[in-house]
Amino acid sequence: MKKNANWQIDIFQFIDKYKNIPFTWGVWDCCTFTDGMIQTITKETLIPKELSWSCKKTAFVAIKNYGGDLLKSFSMACEKKSIPEINKNYFTLADLCVYEGDEDPFVVGFGDGVNILGVGDSGIITKKTERIIKCWRIP
Repeated sequence: MKKNANWQIDIFQFIDKYKNIPFTWGVWDCCTFTDGMIQTITKETLIPKELSWSCKKTAFVAIKNYGGDLLKSFSMACEKKSIPEINKNYFTLADLCVYEGDEDPFVVGFGDGVNILGVGDSGIITKKTERIIKCWRIP
């Protein structure tokens, strides 16, 4: 998996286009939101084809069956696509991460160059990078 030539333009268009789309399990949750950005900048998906879910319960079952928890599952998916882990001190624009959630122990997001972007009840939310547990950079 590699970023396309215009990825920096594409990511900001993605953020602008989807900034007000609310969180919905299986449609626009942390995984599908982050994968949407990945598809925008690479034209590929990170979510394995065998994974699908429609609510919180089925999401957690799918994640458990794939890798045990979200951190392990996301790490496995990145490894399969040759996306290298990076030091969280160098987290920046379009980098992927698993971070500490408010309600769930692990949440997936990506960088806007300053903060972590995620999805909440009223659209895109920001979180401080201090919450990052692990992060990766698409080459």
